Amino acid sequence: MEFNKKYDRWTDDEVQALLSIFAEDEIQRELETAIRNEYLKISSRLCELGIVHTGKQCREKLKKLKQDYKKLKDHNNRSGSDRCTNKWFDHLDALLGHRPAFSGAAVTKDSAIALLETILESEDQSVEDEMIGPNDLLATETSVFSPAITSSPRPMSPAETHTRRGKRKRDCDFLDALRDMDDANRAALQLGQEQRDKYMQLLLESQAEEREMRRQELAFLQSEAEESRRQQRDFQDGFLSVLGQFAQSFKK
Repeated sequence: MEFNKKYDRWTDDEVQALLSIFAEDEIQRELETAIRNEYLKISSRLCELGIVHTGKQCREKLKKLKQDYKKLKDHNNRSGSDRCTNKWFDHLDALLGHRPAFSGAAVTKDSAIALLETILESEDQSVEDEMIGPNDLLATETSVFSPAITSSPRPMSPAETHTRRGKRKRDCDFLDALRDMDDANRAALQLGQEQRDKYMQLLLESQAEEREMRRQELAFLQSEAEESRRQQRDFQDGFLSVLGQFAQSFKK
């Protein structure tokens, strides 16, 4: 829960990256052909750019952007000259403006695809959150096609079971990728700390060696000075002795 809250906020740069990926022809083709869990693929692409958002968060953000765009588009179609816009309107208009679901045209294949996409998004959300059971999902699907009719839960087909397992596997793969990134970051931090510790150790050893060299140099200088003083005293004593002997011989 804390993970979702932490990465639920979107910056403008992140939204720009999201829309750029969403606008790619391959992504649009796969969304239009109702390929499941395409939002996890978008999430993975964002992760490669250093942007961390789950597939659910990508789906919800795009859904909100499309809802806001449709409100503005409907207003502009009705008002004529009194047009409204927002920072993402032009991006979405270039991508979605030709679609009947957003242009106000009659219902066609594109609008049917939009309805199917909404249904699949609801199914994806139940799998990603693992909070909505099969019975609730079936009830949701039933309410979309016949709101006034209720039906009893039906057993899941092998194909649906395989699809759900595939979704969970991709979810796990995405989480594993995030964990691998976290482990790599931790390893890099650990390596950096070890290198800093090694540098500090070398610096301390170098300073200790320098202090020892200075101590030895000072001891040598002190020894040299002491030896010089001793030689000077010996010279003075010898000179005075010779001078005394000379004085004694002179008196005689």
